[in-house]
Amino acid sequence: MKQNFISISKSLFFPAEGILVIGDLHIGYEAMLRQLGLQISIGLTKDIIDDLKLILEKIKAQYSLKKVIFIGDIKHLFSAEYEEKKSFFKILNLLENYIPSKDIILIKGNHDTFEF
Repeated sequence: MKQNFISISKSLFFPAEGILVIGDLHIGYEAMLRQLGLQISIGLTKDIIDDLKLILEKIKAQYSLKKVIFIGDIKHLFSAEYEEKKSFFKILNLLENYIPSKDIILIKGNHDTFEF
C-alpha cells in the first residue's frame, strides 16, 4: 500500500495536496518553567524555527507547498503571554517567506486561549 504522506521531523506533509500539518508546538513552555522558578534557557523557539526551516526547505526542494495547517496547542500556557505571541509571530513571519498568510490555517487546541 502506497503512503500518501511523508513524515518530516515533527510534521506530516501530503505531497499530492501540498499540505503541511504541524501540531503541538507548545510555544511558551520555557516561560512556564521560569514561572515555576527554573531559570533555564533551552532555546525552544529558536529550535522550532530552525526545525521549520529544514522542513520547509526539504519540501521546497521536491514539492509544491500550498497550505500549512497547525492542528492545535500552538502555545503552551493557558493565559495570554507576550513572549508566546512574539514567538508565534516569528514563526508566522518565517512561514510567510514560503507561503501566503491566507494559506496558513490555525486550528485551536485546548492550550490556545488567545485569538491569532
